[in-house]
Amino acid sequence: MCKCKIAPKNRSTVPRLELNGAVLAKRIREFLVDQMDVAFDRIYHLVDSSTVLGYVHKSDAKLKPYEGIRVS
Repeated sequence: MCKCKIAPKNRSTVPRLELNGAVLAKRIREFLVDQMDVAFDRIYHLVDSSTVLGYVHKSDAKLKPYEGIRVS
């Protein structure tokens, strides 16, 4: 399964767009796990952005509201 999104015309920053992509991947994972009859031992999310990895490893209380909501 795949999903593509086009960046909006308003000038959103690249780290925010990458964070939105990680949120979308999480939602797709939840959908697929719910719909499939197969039990997975492990599921890996691969991201190539150190910014997203930094957001995920921080506490959502230390982030700005936009990032904190998506991380939580």
